[in-house]
Amino acid sequence: MTPELSYRRYDSFAAAPLAGNPAAVLLLDDWPADERLAAIAGELNHWTAFARRDGDAWQVRIFTIPPIVETALCGHGLLATARRLFDGPAECADRVVLRTRDGEVPARPIDGGAEIDFPAIPVEPVIRPPHFAGALTAAPLRWWKRKEGYPAWLALYATPAQVATLDPRPLAGTEALVLATAPGSQADFVSRLFQPMKSLLEDPAGGTQHAIAGPFWAGRLGRSSLRAESLSPRGGQCELQIEGERVKIAAPVAFAGEGTLRLP
Repeated sequence: MTPELSYRRYDSFAAAPLAGNPAAVLLLDDWPADERLAAIAGELNHWTAFARRDGDAWQVRIFTIPPIVETALCGHGLLATARRLFDGPAECADRVVLRTRDGEVPARPIDGGAEIDFPAIPVEPVIRPPHFAGALTAAPLRWWKRKEGYPAWLALYATPAQVATLDPRPLAGTEALVLATAPGSQADFVSRLFQPMKSLLEDPAGGTQHAIAGPFWAGRLGRSSLRAESLSPRGGQCELQIEGERVKIAAPVAFAGEGTLRLP
């Protein structure tokens, strides 16, 4: 690995910097040790995506902010990576394939952003609310739960204001994802995704958030094309196309800055 690495920072789900979900992106010629990748992510103190050409695709590995762990599939990191590739080595391409540890994610450029083809996350209604329901600062109308995989709960509210004013802090330490959502006024629906088992209580806007909420609202509204808005403090917007077990997430991605990292 070279003693200096350039990186770019992008804000996914945002048309301008200081909004959406930030991620740093680095393009590599080869893979260093995992400890080295984690150390670079720690130095940048950002969600950090590393991409390396892999035949006709790009292998992508993404590390979280502290505590630093590698995540198999990260929507905002993949959007940032796609935008970085379309801004550089793949600027003439109409499509790239991002190869993650959880499978391949096709991506294409859109004006001011990127679109990724993400796996949908189905939910099913439940009669009893989860054990942590009392920690929410407002009670939802009804609950749904992820059908398979890591526990994820969907809480349906009546208005965007109820979602916007939720305080995630009482959920801290809960071993589950919690998605709060409601019908939108400027968009088809609004949502917020809380990740209380992590140091970051709320994801500003992300792929998992819309992979859950998109199919849910497509079923309720009876259509496959949707506009979505994240009501996190940083906000975020995207357009969704639900196609069976896949969700196409088209979002603005803002270039927020760049720099050079010196390595020992």
